[in-house]
Amino acid sequence: MEKGERKICAQIDQNMLMQFLSYWCIAGKPCSLLIKASTKSPHLLGVVFTVRPFDKATIDFMERAQQGTGAKMWDLTNG
Repeated sequence: MEKGERKICAQIDQNMLMQFLSYWCIAGKPCSLLIKASTKSPHLLGVVFTVRPFDKATIDFMERAQQGTGAKMWDLTNG
């Protein structure tokens, strides 16, 4: 990862995945997404992506997706 990049995981209910992806598409697919099922809660998903400094498109996507789906955002960046 480059300096200043943040690795983010959005924790969402699986029923909100299509809504989350619609925000990503509307934003122009500004980043790559990795979707993982929770091993502890079968109805939860983690969507992992990287936010680069000053990447307005990804930041806007992240904020809109969080507001629209109720996702909890976790910063997975080490250090």
